[in-house]
Amino acid sequence: MLSAFITLTYARCSRGHCDEGLMNAKQAVDFAQKNSESESVADGFALETLGFAEWKNGTKQDGEKAMLQALQILRTKLAPADPRLAGAMLQYRAYLIEANRPAEAQEIHEEVTRMTRQAGVYCQGCAVSVNSLSNALR
Repeated sequence: MLSAFITLTYARCSRGHCDEGLMNAKQAVDFAQKNSESESVADGFALETLGFAEWKNGTKQDGEKAMLQALQILRTKLAPADPRLAGAMLQYRAYLIEANRPAEAQEIHEEVTRMTRQAGVYCQGCAVSVNSLSNALR
């Protein structure tokens, strides 16, 4: 169910219906909070999705706050080599670029680059390409 709410959010936002996507993102957060322990990976992904939807709906400060909260959770719950963490970080980087904060965006880029270099040892042939994630978020 959580994956469905998250998928709907991104699908609706990509189709220009981010108001509906924001509703789905809020449902994702509610679902994660009710069905998982506090500050779980599920909470992190739901908050990352909420941040994206808020950003794309024009409430950029709320979006950034949610994405930062999500990254804080995901950094503690996922291994640095996990491509899902890199994807969340690249989404935040895209926000920083749009917010005209290139120095911070560069810091995130460098961190993701270090992580993916390390991940190469653990993740030969992973199905998720960080480069593809980055390009998809632009």
